[in-house]
Amino acid sequence: MSGSSECSPEEASPQYRSWGVLRVCQSRFRTMLWSAAFLSLVAACPVVRAEEPVLRLGWRGSYLIGSWAEAAIQMEIAEAGTYEVRVTAPDPDGNRVTFSSPSDLSSGRQTLRGYFKVGNLNPVLEVTVVAASSGKTIWTAKSLGPLGAASAAPIDPSVRLVATVGNPPGFDWSDAKSDASRLVEKAGSSRAVDVGVEELPIDARAYDSVSMLVIAGQTVLTSTQADAVRDWVASGGRLLISLPQDPKLAQAIVQPFASWLPATVGDQPVTVSEFGRLESFARKNVRILLGRLPIPSVKVIQGEVLAGSRDDALLVRSPYGLGSATILSLDVTQPPLSKWSELSSLTRRLADTSDLLTTAGSIPRNTQLSTTGITDLATQLHAGQEDFAGVNRASPWFVMGLMVLLLLAIGPIDYLLVHRLLKWPRGTWITFPLWISLAALFAGSVAKTWNGTALHVNQLNIVNIDANSSTCHQRLWTNIYSPSTERQSVAVNSKVASGSKSQHTSWSGVAETAFTGMLRPANVQVGATDYRVSDGKSIDDLPLMQWSSKPLLAEFHDSAAGLVDSDLQSNGVGQLSGTITHRLPGPIEDWVLAFGNRIYRHKKTREDPQSLPLAPRQVLRVDQPNVYPRELRAFLTGKTAAGRPQGSQATDVASQFVSYDPLSRDPADVLRILTFHNEVGGIKYTGLTNRLLEKEDLSHLLRLGRAVLFGRLNAPVASLQLSGKEVAPDRETTFVRIVLPVKRVSMDLRPALERLDK
Repeated sequence: MSGSSECSPEEASPQYRSWGVLRVCQSRFRTMLWSAAFLSLVAACPVVRAEEPVLRLGWRGSYLIGSWAEAAIQMEIAEAGTYEVRVTAPDPDGNRVTFSSPSDLSSGRQTLRGYFKVGNLNPVLEVTVVAASSGKTIWTAKSLGPLGAASAAPIDPSVRLVATVGNPPGFDWSDAKSDASRLVEKAGSSRAVDVGVEELPIDARAYDSVSMLVIAGQTVLTSTQADAVRDWVASGGRLLISLPQDPKLAQAIVQPFASWLPATVGDQPVTVSEFGRLESFARKNVRILLGRLPIPSVKVIQGEVLAGSRDDALLVRSPYGLGSATILSLDVTQPPLSKWSELSSLTRRLADTSDLLTTAGSIPRNTQLSTTGITDLATQLHAGQEDFAGVNRASPWFVMGLMVLLLLAIGPIDYLLVHRLLKWPRGTWITFPLWISLAALFAGSVAKTWNGTALHVNQLNIVNIDANSSTCHQRLWTNIYSPSTERQSVAVNSKVASGSKSQHTSWSGVAETAFTGMLRPANVQVGATDYRVSDGKSIDDLPLMQWSSKPLLAEFHDSAAGLVDSDLQSNGVGQLSGTITHRLPGPIEDWVLAFGNRIYRHKKTREDPQSLPLAPRQVLRVDQPNVYPRELRAFLTGKTAAGRPQGSQATDVASQFVSYDPLSRDPADVLRILTFHNEVGGIKYTGLTNRLLEKEDLSHLLRLGRAVLFGRLNAPVASLQLSGKEVAPDRETTFVRIVLPVKRVSMDLRPALERLDK
């Protein structure tokens, strides 16, 4: 019957059934072979995997202690949104500080950037990436020690860190051969780190550790990178650009800086055969080239030519803000300069900015032996900020005297009392705790009286204004003294740079090996805790210990348009003329105007010790009769001349200087010397280094043809909020430093002589 499922006799036989089983097995075996071959082919093909996150700290692991550094993470972002990079690092007190830096990112492989500071030489860091919307941690790297793959030990602030791009030769001065030897790198040495152009930060904060940035070869920066370099130079950075031989490529390298760099590159090269001045600049008598070489034509608008041939500039330096930009018309990555045997001498001189200033005749430092605990100008400023009104600290000798009295009381006096007077030796069990209790009550009451029960705040402001670039950079040190152990949220606002393009607030430290110093060995911290810094603008849950202070530092960068007007001229022989007008919120008192090797002060009489106040909108004419000039170095050092008789007719004139006092708590004395530290001889005069505040030294601007007005501003320029409530400082001291352009006026007397002949 059709459709029947019954088997035929042949199919029902045992032989047929065996053959069927064999055919089924062969079919399954072939399927397994094809599957194995397919899997082998798939395994042989490359698999596209999401790349692992890559972490970079500082400048390939190098960053200065106490300065801002960047943590850059390259990783895959699944979806667009706001992400936070959180870096946890220790402060000088051993507390763990979490720095939070948010950024809006799109999906794909992105670079997330966070910014942090470390407060000791052996930090343990933690880097975390968090999705801001959900608070979920998407990546973390913990226990990043000083010798880990992603990080290195932070550098002593006295070490100059030079960042290079383009792998230029001649900048490798470091004697360190391993990470371990970098821990004991000598103070005052230099270290160069070469990075790729793609690694250059896009935030000026990340350049805080760098003494100089060198751009060489065929390196062309993006506009965002160039803007970050501009803001860094305006706040005191040093930029060096080495141009290639091709003029078009040289113009492309300079183009991102064209809006602010006071130098231009011509369309046609120039041929140079004389390099003697560049060799002299390097202080070497070894020829660079015997022959002719075409180089880009560089014209400097402002600044000075450090080395050149007859008509063409080889090395020029121009001021911008508080810093400077140097252009070398030769390519340091190509012959003949790359093959020059004395190239390292040239690069050392370019990187050591203080060496460019003439130090001949520097005043010898005071050689009197003393132990002050102060080795740096920043430490001296910090010590002045720690002087709070109403807080009378007992001297160590007084405390030791009280301890001696307590020992006498529980020893000989107690013995005479219970053994001789009372005849009751067992009474010691009562008198001994009684002495201890009385001592504790006395110490508590005295401590409360001396240390006070009120909150104290001291503020020190430095307002830097560059009239030529219309930029304002403000530093604000705030020292908070707490009468009790508590936590506070801190916010600082500027009244001068009110529309700040950038603001960075964090802890402040000193480069010392003493207690709370950043250079002391890292040990176990008792009572260490955690707090947060949100995007560098505010501090949350800041721990304040009873009867102790916490130093903070806030920095603001903003436009200074409309704050200062000036029209200064110089005839090149040290004479200064023209006018200055400012629109700051108060008068500038006790001011000096420095230009070249002179200062100018407006006084009623020459003998008056201070200048007349310069009120807002008041027009100051520098060349009026009551503006008295004096030699800059003599004014800063208190130089006087005294005659000593030598025989019957001759007289020997001896110069006398006032020794610098490192124990002075007057911030005016410290900041006046800090502003012109290299001009007075640097450490040879003060006996103090200038490691943390080197960028605040404006001596190099005088050499570049700028005038600097320094004075005290009698007006509040910042406000402090603790846990949302504004707190008035006990003492607020503000100093303003205005960098002014000066036009050079040539003294050509020929037209006047021709008129006289007629």
